[in-house]
Amino acid sequence: MANGPREQFYRGVAPVPPRAAAPDTPAPAPAAWPEPALPPTLDDAPRVRAARPPGDRLLSPSRGLIVRRRWRRLRNGAAWTWGGLLFVLFCWGIWTISLRGGDLLGPVIGLVLVCVIGALLFVVARLVGRAVFENWLGRERLSAWPSHLTVCAFLVIAGIGFLQQTQWIMDGWRWLVDHWPLA
Repeated sequence: MANGPREQFYRGVAPVPPRAAAPDTPAPAPAAWPEPALPPTLDDAPRVRAARPPGDRLLSPSRGLIVRRRWRRLRNGAAWTWGGLLFVLFCWGIWTISLRGGDLLGPVIGLVLVCVIGALLFVVARLVGRAVFENWLGRERLSAWPSHLTVCAFLVIAGIGFLQQTQWIMDGWRWLVDHWPLA
């Protein structure tokens, strides 16, 4: 593989003749590769104290930052609501299938009504939390998981209500209670 002047060939490395060092100068240390440049973050930004405006008021954050922060806090705990919604949809589906071809207008109205009541319950829970935590106790709410948990509990109870209207589920439950020794 080595033939002629290309005895030492490494892919991607150009041959560079060594620099002759002066006899009285020590050889320089090999240079290290520079660190890879990472994109700057907010933590890397210089800390600058802004002068306070007249009237000793603090500058408020931009509107977009406030809206993003509120949406992020509303999403914390949303898995509870999604879990309750999936449960009520499953139970509603079982109840609807058990009607055996009846009119679907009533069951659809029932499901829409349960979902609207769940949304109103979430709004009321958020308003009560705001009144209690922020106004009365002076604390900041960091997430919305208690409101989502409240809605989840309501949706699970509504799903159980749908299952209680299904005849074969209730027959199975009665048989299980009659034949299962609980005491």
